[in-house]
Amino acid sequence: IGCEVYENGLIGIVSDIFTAGASDVYVIKRKGEKDLLLPAIESVIKKIDIAKKRIDVEIPRGLL
Repeated sequence: IGCEVYENGLIGIVSDIFTAGASDVYVIKRKGEKDLLLPAIESVIKKIDIAKKRIDVEIPRGLL
C-alpha cells in the first residue's frame, strides 16, 4: 500500500489490497478516475520494487 503503479507512465497509487479467490487484488487510486482493480498475477504485475515504492504492470486489454 502506498506504492506508485506504472505502465507507460504513472497510473496511480495502491490504496488497498484484498484477496479474491486464488489471488490478491490491488486497488489503484487514480486521479480524476474510478479506482482500478488489478489482479496480483504474474501476467499483470511485472516488477515490484519495495525500496522505491514502485510497481510496474501490464494491464490486460479490456480491463480499463
